[in-house]
Amino acid sequence: MAACDGERRAVPTSSDDTVILPLAIGNTWWGTSYVYNLADSTVDTSKVTIMVAADTIAAGIRWFDYSIYPPGPKTGRNWSCNRPDGLYRLARYFGDDLEPGLEVKFPARRGDIYLRGPDTVRVVSADSLLQVGGRAVRCQVHVCRTTEYGFTFIQYLSPGLGYVRMEATSPGDSSDQARVHFELDSALLL
Repeated sequence: MAACDGERRAVPTSSDDTVILPLAIGNTWWGTSYVYNLADSTVDTSKVTIMVAADTIAAGIRWFDYSIYPPGPKTGRNWSCNRPDGLYRLARYFGDDLEPGLEVKFPARRGDIYLRGPDTVRVVSADSLLQVGGRAVRCQVHVCRTTEYGFTFIQYLSPGLGYVRMEATSPGDSSDQARVHFELDSALLL
């Protein structure tokens, strides 16, 4: 059952596990972001809030804006919607124009492969268990290596809850931040 009356729960469960990311204005996720250097030492830790703040209708489709606070250099408005084959996001995949693209295939099975813009994503698990907020959460694990920068992204998503853990690793010694890790602490699902 989702949290009710504005109650923040460590790890709520959603009554709608037919979507990978529950999109409703007011849904909020709180987590912690860790940045590691090449020696795998923590160089920064910060609290992160992800909130569905607005919606709009475009081409007859209802899109939801989930924004990340505090905003980083690559964050901003993320207009997304759930469709029968997964979570879609409006993005600039191949130029300056926003276009809808599959962000997360759902439902997904281990071994599924799909495109996220120019990048190939592999589903390496459909039923991994993670401990979050003192309870086991079943997650799908999606792995993507970006073609433009060579970063590897690993996303752990739980149906009806959304992003539980995310990790981005740089391709080598080209950056002071070799790895960024996000962990869900709690959520409010309306």
